[in-house]
Amino acid sequence: MSQSFTILGLLRLFRQEKREKHWGVGISPSPPLTFQLRRLRAFQALRWGKADEEKLAAIVSLIAEDLGTAETSVFFPELWALANHNETAAQEMKRLYDDARRHIVSLIRTINPKLDGDDAQSLGLFISASLEGQTPFFGFGRSFSDKLPFIRNIAAYAFVELVKNIRPKDIRAPQRQFKKLTNGNIYSGSG
Repeated sequence: MSQSFTILGLLRLFRQEKREKHWGVGISPSPPLTFQLRRLRAFQALRWGKADEEKLAAIVSLIAEDLGTAETSVFFPELWALANHNETAAQEMKRLYDDARRHIVSLIRTINPKLDGDDAQSLGLFISASLEGQTPFFGFGRSFSDKLPFIRNIAAYAFVELVKNIRPKDIRAPQRQFKKLTNGNIYSGSG
């Protein structure tokens, strides 16, 4: 594989390899507009005409629903694996996630203006990682895929409430808060 490729190139290669190897997930080649372009265009469309909380809920719902597609459930774990040993793939993956997360971070900043740019980035990373981490559980053909509609609703509600209510000190000094909640018995990782 050439060291000079893009996510779209990876998608084409993935689809070709899938057809050649018959990975058994029943995915037919998608229309010329790839699912990732559809996702990014949907993010852009969500930016207008709704309250910011509704936009964030819609983006979270869109990402959660996308986990239920065979293409996403197979492609992204393959991309993650490739990015572990291929620097170009790692850079493209970072660019892809940065582009998608930019919309989430922008909404975080408008919904909760108390958060500075770094706090909004941290919260955006948390939301993105939390959603993507659901793939092994709720992705296409996975054990709990039938629960995806409920998980989508929970995620949309929970993340909107988190964004509205989290304070900078909750992000920057969580140990103090957790010590208070647990009477000082916080796991420190030192056994």
